[in-house]
Amino acid sequence: GLAITGHMHNFLLSFGPWLYRLLTFWLMFLSGIAFDKVLQKYKFFDESKRFIFISLFLLIPLNISRVTLICFPYTLYYFLFFYAWSILYKNRFFSILCFFFSFNTNSLILFYILPFLEVAFSKNQISLKNIDLKKFYKFIQNNILLFLSPIIYLLLKFIYLKPSGIYSGYNYQFSFKSLLISPIKQFLNFISIDLPFLGFLPILIYLVLNFINTSKLIDDFKIKEKNFLKNLFFKGIIFFLIACFPYWILGHVPEFDDWKSRHQ
Repeated sequence: GLAITGHMHNFLLSFGPWLYRLLTFWLMFLSGIAFDKVLQKYKFFDESKRFIFISLFLLIPLNISRVTLICFPYTLYYFLFFYAWSILYKNRFFSILCFFFSFNTNSLILFYILPFLEVAFSKNQISLKNIDLKKFYKFIQNNILLFLSPIIYLLLKFIYLKPSGIYSGYNYQFSFKSLLISPIKQFLNFISIDLPFLGFLPILIYLVLNFINTSKLIDDFKIKEKNFLKNLFFKGIIFFLIACFPYWILGHVPEFDDWKSRHQ
């Protein structure tokens, strides 16, 4: 990372664990508020649908290791990422700065693809149907900081901020073998989850069904409900794979319990 984690812990420990707890709660909650601001940009997500999505976003019991003091930086960078996304059109420079610091959770560099593509496809700046290299080059020129921020971060990390000592080689163990094995471990961990997680499934099912029943804008898209939901589900799988890829290729599995839940 950018070598600020140690300073952060020293500052917070001078106040005591209570400040960690307070900040963790509010940063996670405010991440949900920021994500709601992101969804407001899309006509399809009316108030009722946003309520369902944000409820899931905040209440699904993932990343239980966030209660530990050492994991607080993950929570901070997680919040910065969603906050940056929420203000991307209002304050571009400050948004990019927040994105840049959020990259200290390195997996967010890959997930940065989503807000970047959002900007790219907005106002038809880029189209997948008709690829125009001149149009793409112009888009990069007009959004050079947005494009370069993850590249600059990686250059700083790999050239000037290489892990040393006991952390030497940390997050450098890329492996195609890990990419094949980790998804299997992910699935096995999912089917072995404890009852508290299984107990959440009826609530999840209710919220999803409620979402389907309140999908009033489907006709506006001139698309049948069945095809629309398939499309939504397919995109969800793609985003899930984007999120998991940086962990799986390193041999990490975002598990549902204990310390490894921090990867979630």
